[in-house]
Amino acid sequence: MRMTTRAFRERGGGPALDLRNALRRMVVAATDAVLWALDGFEDDEGNVEREDAEVFSGIGFYARPASGADAEAVIVKIGGQSGHPVVVATRDERARQALEAADGAVAAGETALYNPGAVVRLTNSGEIHARAPGGAAVALATKADIDALRTWVAAQFTGPGHVHGVSGAVTNSTTPVAAPLVTPPSAAGTSRLRGQ
Repeated sequence: MRMTTRAFRERGGGPALDLRNALRRMVVAATDAVLWALDGFEDDEGNVEREDAEVFSGIGFYARPASGADAEAVIVKIGGQSGHPVVVATRDERARQALEAADGAVAAGETALYNPGAVVRLTNSGEIHARAPGGAAVALATKADIDALRTWVAAQFTGPGHVHGVSGAVTNSTTPVAAPLVTPPSAAGTSRLRGQ
């Protein structure tokens, strides 16, 4: 049940009310690239207040809650109670609990980056695990896989069966190239990367 403005005023007034109105926790109603619509308290007539707030997320990181998610945001009104609202923190507790139920709790000191389709977990041992939530790990290419592919590609352009077109000739057809001498390497892959 949402708190009404009247009940909110009764909990404190004056400077305390001004501060509470300048620093708020609200429910995310809708999002777009820059502005998010946030729902707050009900007024005395039952109307839910709505703020369009600019999102300040970390540099190099951008996320939006899924449609219909039960996400929350903390906003700061720059300039006081009637200032410009800015989202400074977000969470979707229901999504976090679903991740924990599917993949287990994140250990102390670990980090999980997740959405409905993928989970990347940075472990205390320095490993990076990538997988579907509650599912099997997703194979990621290793350096050895890339090196084997590089060697195979180089052999295709320098091997004994390689054929070049005639230099300077103009034709409407393509000069056939011999079949690869060796089949492409199969990637071993890993679901656990380890930093060096």
